[in-house]
Amino acid sequence: MADIVFKENSIDVDTYLYLRASVGWKKLSYTQAKKALKNSLYTVYAEIDGRPVGMGRVVGDGAVICYIQDLIVTPEIQGQGVGRKLIGHLKEFVLGISEENTEMMLALMCAKGREKFYEKYGFIARPTPNLGPGMIMYLHKSIEDYAGDSIMSLPDNRVRAVGGRICAADNARGKEKACKDDGESIQ
Repeated sequence: MADIVFKENSIDVDTYLYLRASVGWKKLSYTQAKKALKNSLYTVYAEIDGRPVGMGRVVGDGAVICYIQDLIVTPEIQGQGVGRKLIGHLKEFVLGISEENTEMMLALMCAKGREKFYEKYGFIARPTPNLGPGMIMYLHKSIEDYAGDSIMSLPDNRVRAVGGRICAADNARGKEKACKDDGESIQ
């Protein structure tokens, strides 16, 4: 294999979207991808002969917890050590921002069947006797026009903010039953 070049904090949106697509991950909008990269604490990507073959990001608060996000290695390169080296860069970054004599949690959510890969690098699969299972929720945002205000539709929420007003939701129809100004109660 040719030399792998690692580039820090310089991945562009098109490369990020290309790498996500290369492993069949959920498609993001261009603006979502741009914002995700901008809000990352750290990014690193790998190139071989000028061609992107992998990447990873660190997100989090940079003090108590960080997450490895989007660790990707293109299928034709998997098994050749790129993932191991990317994890090394990500862990080194987190250690570098950690306060002396403290502990930072480094977490991730891996794709099903990839647990053994991460366990090789010290990650612990959950649940354990002391740690419950990790949990996630997908929030889908629908923008609708409501009297000139944008509303956010979240599954099973009964109350939500709408342009400075609080609204009770009629989830069966996906519309608001009543809206009041902040501080007023909803009947």
